[in-house]
Amino acid sequence: MNFGRVGWAAFVAGSSIALLSVAGALWPRDPATRESMEEIVEALRFVIPLSASDARFGAPESREQVAASLSKLAAGAAQLEEHGRDLDVSFEFLSRSLARDLRDIARRYEDGQIRAARFILHSSIETCVTCHSRLPSGPTPGLGARLLEDVDLEALAPAERARLQAAARQFGAAMTTYERLFASPAESPADLDLSGDLASYLEICIRVENDLTRASRTISRLAGRPDLSKSLHIKLNSWIASLRVLRERPIQAGSLETARGLLREAEQVASDWFDSRALVYYLTASIELHRFVASERELGVEV
Repeated sequence: MNFGRVGWAAFVAGSSIALLSVAGALWPRDPATRESMEEIVEALRFVIPLSASDARFGAPESREQVAASLSKLAAGAAQLEEHGRDLDVSFEFLSRSLARDLRDIARRYEDGQIRAARFILHSSIETCVTCHSRLPSGPTPGLGARLLEDVDLEALAPAERARLQAAARQFGAAMTTYERLFASPAESPADLDLSGDLASYLEICIRVENDLTRASRTISRLAGRPDLSKSLHIKLNSWIASLRVLRERPIQAGSLETARGLLREAEQVASDWFDSRALVYYLTASIELHRFVASERELGVEV
């Protein structure tokens, strides 16, 4: 997937927040760790604006400072992995994967493999968004806003802007950006689906904001466009129907049986696990599974 010329800026923002808050903006209690992470954030505030340009990213006069910033990220990978070990297995996997990429990016940049470093950075933003879109949008230390201060968001393509906002846990802004993107007649619905932007929007609405009404309203508008393919029209209407059912149903939060029931309903909608018509049910089931795991961990149960 091509994130364009500023994709790496989105990744750096997301990576730093992952370093600072793998588990939903959990601010480290240890003073030394907090100080280390503050240093990383300040370094990133220098790097992110440079990332908007290929030429500036690899410019000789910037190389030393960019490399130093990436080295700080790599050093912070240990903190990232430490946070992940305190959480459930899936968070541990995501944090370990991102930490590995952070070290690899710094090494490749230092070796002069600029293109390879950028490729890993671009693809790794998905790890940040995947991690952060699993979490509630509750209060954060404000790091997302700090990291975006010097980034010209209006200069980005809408999809890039939305991904950057999501990686930085600016979820309200990300949803608004996605909605404007979906409403643009210049955007192909098929491309929006293929790029994963429709699914990303649903993830934020359902898993992060728990706003099924807003998701239904947006998808319904999109389903009314005359340029939809037949298959996409069927999928969008499946999502709309699922959202309608779930809006009208009280759900017992954190119930393993509720999650199982949602997965059974998904099987009735989808022909297999790769059939995205059941995405709404899968996302809702994932919420209940995460809540169940969190509640068991609070009781000291290994899950």
